[in-house]
Amino acid sequence: MKSSTPSRLPRASPSPPPDDVARFVERRERCDHFRGEDSDDPQRRAYIALKQQRYYKSVDFELRRLKMRYRQDFRRRLLPHP
Repeated sequence: MKSSTPSRLPRASPSPPPDDVARFVERRERCDHFRGEDSDDPQRRAYIALKQQRYYKSVDFELRRLKMRYRQDFRRRLLPHP
């Protein structure tokens, strides 16, 4: 007896990102984590401020740099091929 559910082909797993992109994503996630933090405790606030400075430093510049460096790769992946 055949199933009425269509068969599914295994999907190819995407290739891992380049090392610099993976490091950026990890740093950006930490940045976003501390962006959402707040505390009434002065010591905790100082700690959060320190971490924000560490992880926010040049994040926007790094994102622009990576977009420029990999722009052709993004276009190849996102635009349909003829």
